[in-house]
Amino acid sequence: MFRPAPDSKAKPGTGKLIPWRDFYQGLYAQATGFLGWTPETAWNATPTEIDRAYAAHMDKLKAIHGSADNDQPSDDPREEVSEQEVRAGLAALKRHCR
Repeated sequence: MFRPAPDSKAKPGTGKLIPWRDFYQGLYAQATGFLGWTPETAWNATPTEIDRAYAAHMDKLKAIHGSADNDQPSDDPREEVSEQEVRAGLAALKRHCR
């Protein structure tokens, strides 16, 4: 219940171990930042719900805009994005939408 359920389509992970605090901060950032959920919705969602919704959102964006993943295999981008990069991306998106 405290971590996302395994995804049968996921590639085996090669990422580094991270502290639980950082893991949950990342989930919260995905829920509120990428998915646009309210804090209340994010706090009431399970890690599996956030993970599945985020993965579906990424699939949607790849379907709309294409993906470099089609040409080159790469690791899961969720493991490579720092909180600062997420915040910078959201700030740029807000500026673009105004």
